[in-house]
Amino acid sequence: IERPRPTFQIEKKDDEALSAVQRALLEEIRAALRADDYKKLMKLVRKMQSSDEWPDGIPNSIKKAALEALGWYGSKCLPEIVPFLADSNPEIVADAVSQWEDAIAECDSDREVAEQVKLASRVIVDKESVDSILVETMNMRHSVAVETFKDVLANGNEQAKAKVLEQISDYTDDTTITTGEQLDAWREKNPDDPGDEEMYGGIDENADEN
Repeated sequence: IERPRPTFQIEKKDDEALSAVQRALLEEIRAALRADDYKKLMKLVRKMQSSDEWPDGIPNSIKKAALEALGWYGSKCLPEIVPFLADSNPEIVADAVSQWEDAIAECDSDREVAEQVKLASRVIVDKESVDSILVETMNMRHSVAVETFKDVLANGNEQAKAKVLEQISDYTDDTTITTGEQLDAWREKNPDDPGDEEMYGGIDENADEN
């Protein structure tokens, strides 16, 4: 069942608080979605995210509108959803996590999910939301999960680095693993199963061509 297209009706008081420029941006987002103009929408969102006003100078009503539009397009908008995870407003973060999780569910492979977990671990600071992001590693084969854990330990923010240790323990059932070297040693003893590529690797679009 196709989801209904968002329309971005915002409360009157929120609309009245917008500047002329902000109202025009909101209308552009609406128009892009009405026209199913994915490229235009991405251009608008990226322009907003690279502006001097981002993130706290952008009204929440516009951020909500942008998130709803991104969520409608699903997994191909994951890189644009990630910056919203760092917002200072808990409500925006909650919306962003919800859209992120829905989009992740559309990903074909654990490698694709892993790349998005790595990106999100660099920006998200809310502890519960960090948990929601990192728990996706439970749906990865050993090699991909280990590389994801190592990346978060090396490049994640402080909240992610602290939380990933709990996730490593849950995944490996070993509370002593805290370093990349120990993760590599665990992987040596716990290699991928022969059927993991078929289970986690996604759809091979070329499979029927041979």
